[in-house]
Amino acid sequence: MKRTYKLKLYTGKFILRLVIFLGFVVLYIYRREWITSVLQNPFHAGISPLHILWAIFMVIMLFHLIPGDAKSRTMAWLKMKEENYVPVESYEELSLLRYVQAQNRRAWRVLLVWLLFNAVFGLLYLIGIIHEAELLLLTAFYFLSDYICILLFCPFQTYIMKGKCCVNCRIYDWGHFMMFTPIQLEPVLHVTDRSHSLGDHLQRASGTFLGGIEPCAEVRELQGCDLRL
Repeated sequence: MKRTYKLKLYTGKFILRLVIFLGFVVLYIYRREWITSVLQNPFHAGISPLHILWAIFMVIMLFHLIPGDAKSRTMAWLKMKEENYVPVESYEELSLLRYVQAQNRRAWRVLLVWLLFNAVFGLLYLIGIIHEAELLLLTAFYFLSDYICILLFCPFQTYIMKGKCCVNCRIYDWGHFMMFTPIQLEPVLHVTDRSHSLGDHLQRASGTFLGGIEPCAEVRELQGCDLRL
């Protein structure tokens, strides 16, 4: 395989993301409670390495949305420019239309699979089995997996899209938005105190009602009324 500039650039990004992911795994193993406390504390309580990680995520998103020079632009951005188009003679317009429609249907399948897959983690978070630290760990894994799919193996391409490579993939540009799915459930930066997540409230509410005792003050406040069983 010829080591082009793009391949070298993507390999370097993959190594960088691998280092970030492994570093977060070590931090999760030895300082999980600290990660949770940082994510639950308001932003004005102090800046931590996790806030820096969040800033890196956001800078990457901005650079992706605002292309730089020609060398740093993604293949997905370059392939839509007229100067990069190579005309194909004697093609059938109907065949092209059918191909586009098939790719669109497959893209919808990818979206459905992705939402259902992440809905499992969302449910686990809401019922309190996993917490903020696990959501951020999952995000870090998706952050690495974006380049695993580009350089090594992509399950969406292999099993659903059936494409030849990333350049002509219908969902090529989805990675930057898919990787941040888990933290949509629990924002990293809090303006106010979030010492109790929605999962904590649901757990307390279910335990109260099933136990048949008077709801605690937090449950009454959450419901907006003063219930007494």
